[in-house]
Amino acid sequence: GVVKGIDVGKKERLFDNYVAAGYGNFNTPFVEAFLHQNRKFEDNFGVYLKYISSENGVENTPLDNGYRNINLGAYYMHEARYFTWKVGGNVRQDKYNWYGLPDITFDTQTIASIAEAQSYGFYELEGELVFKDSYIDDAKASLSMFDDKFGSQEIRFALQPNFEFPLTRINRNLNNLNLNTKIEYLGGEFEQTYDSDDNISYSFLNVGLNPFYRF
Repeated sequence: GVVKGIDVGKKERLFDNYVAAGYGNFNTPFVEAFLHQNRKFEDNFGVYLKYISSENGVENTPLDNGYRNINLGAYYMHEARYFTWKVGGNVRQDKYNWYGLPDITFDTQTIASIAEAQSYGFYELEGELVFKDSYIDDAKASLSMFDDKFGSQEIRFALQPNFEFPLTRINRNLNNLNLNTKIEYLGGEFEQTYDSDDNISYSFLNVGLNPFYRF
């Protein structure tokens, strides 16, 4: 037989900007928005926001059970003659109440002493350079931090420059030689361990080289 045609359906419509909002069970409001704009095809920037929470919607528990998630991000990109650069940032805040209890009876004093609330924070800055007609193909850098309500924190820094070296000076039939590199540092600490009040600290440094040649 002969295929006469394929029905691919209606093309989905995409939007550069949108705002969404809602309200759900357990007193849960929700808001999400993305605002984006181009200027003369050289400048590009956008802002992103997402919020959702619940205020003690679970019944029959003596502990607080609400939660809150907030995520805010933004970026700016500029295209120049010989390179394109981009910077951005992201902030996330999460708060939870760990309200689950074993199926036993607790007195009022014990329940009042439980610290069920925990909050987490994540903060990130990142940048990127993409070059045209250069030995440096692109370079990315990021700095991020994590913390919580009980004294835990972690810092990460990463740098990823990628290189491309032409080999046509040796032989015009040769392809380019690529070299991907990475330097990454991770350090953090916990205020105390599970079984003592001793502080825990750690740090790691990773260096990577990945040369490759395409035949």
